[in-house]
Amino acid sequence: MEVRLNTKTVSTLQQLSDQEQQTQIDLESVVPDTRDDIGRIVTVQSNVFLKSKDITSRGLTVGGELEISVLYITEDGKSLSVLRNGQGFSMDFEFPERDGEQITLAQLHLRAIEARLVNPRKLSICAEIIGKIQIFSEQQMPIEYLCPPEYAQAVHLLSEHRESCAINAVCEKSFTVNEQFPFPDNSVSTAGLLYQKIQFLIGEKQLIGSRLLIKGTMELTACCLSENSNLPVSSTFSAPFSQLIELGKECMDSCEASIQLNAAYYNIVDTVGTGKVLDCEIHAVVQVQSRCTESIELVTDAYSNQYPLEMENFELSLPAAPDTQTLPITMEEHVELPEDCTQCLAVFPTPGLPGIPDGKLCCHVTLDLLCRTAEGNFSTVKRVISTETVPEARLQTVPTVRLQNVSYRPEGGALHVHVNLSASWNEYRAQTQRAVVALILDESAPLDLASFPDLTVVRPNGESLWQLARSYHSSPEAIQRLNDSLELSAENMVFIPRVG
Repeated sequence: MEVRLNTKTVSTLQQLSDQEQQTQIDLESVVPDTRDDIGRIVTVQSNVFLKSKDITSRGLTVGGELEISVLYITEDGKSLSVLRNGQGFSMDFEFPERDGEQITLAQLHLRAIEARLVNPRKLSICAEIIGKIQIFSEQQMPIEYLCPPEYAQAVHLLSEHRESCAINAVCEKSFTVNEQFPFPDNSVSTAGLLYQKIQFLIGEKQLIGSRLLIKGTMELTACCLSENSNLPVSSTFSAPFSQLIELGKECMDSCEASIQLNAAYYNIVDTVGTGKVLDCEIHAVVQVQSRCTESIELVTDAYSNQYPLEMENFELSLPAAPDTQTLPITMEEHVELPEDCTQCLAVFPTPGLPGIPDGKLCCHVTLDLLCRTAEGNFSTVKRVISTETVPEARLQTVPTVRLQNVSYRPEGGALHVHVNLSASWNEYRAQTQRAVVALILDESAPLDLASFPDLTVVRPNGESLWQLARSYHSSPEAIQRLNDSLELSAENMVFIPRVG
């Protein structure tokens, strides 16, 4: 006869799916009639925006938008101009069929982008976008296994305490940041915004009741043309931000949070008193996974003094709280400049998505250099620098890599470039534990209890209390009651009563 153990459960979230896809976007950009022809491309800068998530008959459709800014040297080589374009796209993911509500998180990242000059009035642009989704569903996680009351006298269970750090909340919240940043250099052109890069750096995460307070810093780098020199001028601004998110849970031992951009609008405004400011409106969504450590009582062994017994076991994975790791990465490159270049005017760094082949962390950064020739014309140089790092622990997930700063100095006819990156990732660990979920009692062949002695006296030889009770048809409780000061050692005699 099969006896399934009763369980006490708590509500947690199970990750049903973790999918990744890649899509390619091809578009053409035509120079407006009011702009000069293209001579050479200096740099291609881009932002990817997460616009929508929709459940359709085909699954989950994630909508996004690619925003592109191309800085180029005009055909006469004397000036700079910028060409902007953008295109929407969508990616379809499989959506597992399952009863109950399902929660989804989506992220979009740029893998690579390249612009090719078709003719002086047209560019061909190719971009590769990575889309990732995670799908979660509510589940009941057992935290204690109990013998049914009608079999409590016939069966003895060995319970062991374990812990599992389970996902207890997944949510997201959209928010908007409106800021005006004064330019340190008031010579920037009101129509000369070349490109902008946004990073949200999450700092403090604090649970207040059932709400999560997230604080951090928004960093914005804007590159503009100077009215005086027609050269690109980069300015970096920062502003604090905070968001209060309803988790619906009052327990949180660890939390993973990330921010995806939804849209961004910019304008250079010439104000009275302050001078020129960057007026920006940024829309984003913060995504949160909260985890709580649950205490679990697992049954790891069982026996019966009345019937032959077999156990049905299963392997249970008990995850620990994720451990956040950070790794500083330094890259240096000696870039040879063309013979006709006399001065490096600007360096435009673009970090690519990292890879983790064979557990190594591989990072690369594209350097676009704007130079001036001896004749006074503009010129450009492109280099890709890369590095491999072996972290102490083998990487399980692709880290997030953030560009911290870039510095460079001339060295004869070359440029020494120094790049600092910061990589961060979560390490996930889990313990596999065997547990008993059901007992199979052979009630047709009961044990002959009369054949076992009423009392057994032994000198323990390294056995535990449970092992003694199991071997001599007793119970741990009965042995403890009969022995006043129980000490399991070879020097002490232990009285073991039979329990039927």
